Amino acid sequence: MKSKAAACAMLLAASLRKGYIPCGERMLRRIDFSIALLLAFSAGCSSPEEVRPSPWYPHIRPAWSPNGASVAFTATIGGQSGIWLVDSYGANVRLFHGGDAIGAAWSHDGQWIAFSQGNQIYARRTSGDSLRLIVAHGGSNRPSWSADDSRLAFVRITENDEPDVYMVSLADLSQSLVATGANYPSWTTTASELFYVQRQTNGSVNGDIYWLTIRNVDSLSEQTIHSFISMYEHAFFQLAPDRSAVYYEHAVVDQTWQIYRTHFATSSTIPLTYDGGDFPALSPDGTKIVYTRTASGDGGLWVMNTDGTNKRRLTTP
Repeated sequence: MKSKAAACAMLLAASLRKGYIPCGERMLRRIDFSIALLLAFSAGCSSPEEVRPSPWYPHIRPAWSPNGASVAFTATIGGQSGIWLVDSYGANVRLFHGGDAIGAAWSHDGQWIAFSQGNQIYARRTSGDSLRLIVAHGGSNRPSWSADDSRLAFVRITENDEPDVYMVSLADLSQSLVATGANYPSWTTTASELFYVQRQTNGSVNGDIYWLTIRNVDSLSEQTIHSFISMYEHAFFQLAPDRSAVYYEHAVVDQTWQIYRTHFATSSTIPLTYDGGDFPALSPDGTKIVYTRTASGDGGLWVMNTDGTNKRRLTTP
């Protein structure tokens, strides 16, 4: 019989090819390297070092506060795993919520942070009290607040390891399916409009089709604002507030993740990083991006302008 460590290692290797890391029932996109350690702890895998991928990014999944003054991110610092906060100029790193939490999302009034923990969606006041379970269904992650803070969109991983986008009303916690085979939901500045991405495998040597869609969840009307075909993986899409462009990470030929921008009007696509970039997150005013710099020996958070200029370090692992 295989040891628990060997079983976890085999499960991790298989899921990396599929695009998710399951350990127990938890599933995340394959680049969430540091969460593999958290999952190893929580699922009972023998030792995190035995399933630790390389490279490992210590600080991941950043998210801006609505006033741009703070950034939330997932990390293990001083032996404490969880969601941490840092001022937007790199000072005052402090723990917000401990455990295997990931995917922080701030409410627009700045009063709450939603996140995924144990396959469920929670929200906690930024003061640190009033922890609230929002979505109890397993396989739920990547929450995003509507512009009026009345709803949360989130991703639910199906039994076939495919992502679907749902939304939940904060008034009564009722849930509804928004789109199947969809991922990376984020609300536009209009309270009823939700942006998401669908990926279709078309069996072509040219690669897969990516569909970028905005859907009005009240009228049920939708608009495909952009589509493209690629042989490589693209993830963590961020729509510009003015809808003029989309920012995302792109796996280039050597499988290094870099951050790219595609401008819709000109259909021009340019790289914004050359030394490794992952988990891009737009500032509320759409002028800056915080991201994980994945160059060897780094793995901390950096900030840059949305044209790729003025890169500066935010955190040091």
